[in-house]
Amino acid sequence: HLLFQLPWGAKVWNFAHKEVHDYVIRNLMEVVEKYDFDGIDLDFARGVVFPAGEGWSNRDQLTSFVRRLRVKLLEIEQTRGRPFLLSARVPQDLMGCHYDGIDVETWTGENLIDIYAIGVRSLGVDVREFRDMIGKQSIRVYVSLDDHHSADGYMWPPIEVFRGVFSNWYHQGTDGIQAFNFKYHGKPLHKQAYQEMAHPEGLRLLDKHFVLARRGGGHGTSVIPNPEDWSTPRHMYANTNMFAPLPAPLDPRGKADTLLKMYIGDDFNTESEQIQQIRLRLLLNDPTTRDLPDEKTWTQTLIRHFRGVDFLYNSPPRKGVEKRLQLRVNNILLTEPVVEDGWLVYHDVDPRVFAVGPNLVGMLLPARAADADSPMLIEKLEVHVAYH
Repeated sequence: HLLFQLPWGAKVWNFAHKEVHDYVIRNLMEVVEKYDFDGIDLDFARGVVFPAGEGWSNRDQLTSFVRRLRVKLLEIEQTRGRPFLLSARVPQDLMGCHYDGIDVETWTGENLIDIYAIGVRSLGVDVREFRDMIGKQSIRVYVSLDDHHSADGYMWPPIEVFRGVFSNWYHQGTDGIQAFNFKYHGKPLHKQAYQEMAHPEGLRLLDKHFVLARRGGGHGTSVIPNPEDWSTPRHMYANTNMFAPLPAPLDPRGKADTLLKMYIGDDFNTESEQIQQIRLRLLLNDPTTRDLPDEKTWTQTLIRHFRGVDFLYNSPPRKGVEKRLQLRVNNILLTEPVVEDGWLVYHDVDPRVFAVGPNLVGMLLPARAADADSPMLIEKLEVHVAYH
């Protein structure tokens, strides 16, 4: 009864039981007492600690485990005469912590944690929500990024994508960034990301890609559903990106905008004279064109690759859709785009269209009478900024 099985067959410890607490604390203390290091990171966002649906009802048991460990680490502090830090990696927002049985409000109130590392591979995190909860207490907030089980569609992306993500997180007030599954040697992308992620001022006038997250994916297995075959993960919230906005359907009636929140951490208005160009890129998927000849549609385009085994391509829209699609940023209608390699690209977007922080992007396509029951999907949305 101390173990339970996950949907993909793995068996893990059930932290609802004191015997599990005893076992884990005993192992941790063996290491703490033997070696001289600065702290422990409890990774509650990478694994699962309770059976599906039993997390929040067992939150007091997990809090008891953290409380007991904290007391023992404070004793180590007294012996060594210097701090021994305790951090916890948790889901990217408070709602996700509740879903997984993690009572961060109580942990914060009792000062059980020194550092929260929020998220796993989530591009959209809620740093400010954690800041509001922490208040004036001396608890740091870091954001965690996994580039092995990466955000769907953005595995090993261009460095500009990382810069956009880092800019957004620093604008929200993160104290730093935790890299997970990064390789310093042998992967130039990760080495460059390490060199840039700790210097928010140095990121200011570097080219960036701001992107919207896709839900699910990131494993290529049954651990988390892919967005094209989505189902609600019951076993955990962390690592699933279940509230990521994409893919999103366009209204087949052509009446209501599909509304998406795009966060921009750079201040395009203040830096407008330093900006060479802003482009907005949109990738659509039309399930109704699968049987059409190639000459009637755009170029088929890659949506996702995952470690060279999991490839997803779109069903390209019909030619001419680009002339009818209406795209607005903060309710400002953009001029007609061009089609480049299967993407809709809006060139030379006015920096004044954007606000620093959240921006509302709306898309509307007039009704398609012949296929109104099969909505077109927004698969990717990106804003690229190039500086002089």
